[in-house]
Amino acid sequence: MHRRKEFFDKDRLPKDWIHATPQAKVQFAATFSLIMDQGVRNQETHPLASFSSGRFLILLKDVDPRVRQVTLQMLGPILQTLLGDDLLHQLRNDSDPGVKMQFCQTLGDVEGKDSATILGKLLRENFNDQFIRSAALSSLYPSITGFRTSNVDGVLKEALNV
Repeated sequence: MHRRKEFFDKDRLPKDWIHATPQAKVQFAATFSLIMDQGVRNQETHPLASFSSGRFLILLKDVDPRVRQVTLQMLGPILQTLLGDDLLHQLRNDSDPGVKMQFCQTLGDVEGKDSATILGKLLRENFNDQFIRSAALSSLYPSITGFRTSNVDGVLKEALNV
């Protein structure tokens, strides 16, 4: 039986991983999001557990829009732990429509008033872009007792600017 340690050596990660290819950066994001989804955060449990959420923030600011888009997709509900005013503003005003579209889709996984407000602003500001509009509308969700509170009121209030 092979141990995970034999297949992966965290010391072999490039020290300057930020200069890696876009494909390698996306693989970093995919692997770490999988680890977080499984709830494996103990450094001794998985060699990549020390890959901090700060690296996600760096990937969300990458020059390649494909890296930003896929990183958002990989984050899903984990994005809630990373959200700050600067990041929200940066993603909402991203120059790439694909990143904005993915941001709308990811915000559908994030609960809270802030995410509903940002989603409403994105819907209002990009209403003429059919893809961003569709992503924003598909991110609306109803209340489910004991599970989550609807974001519809917050999104519509902001989108209609009332």
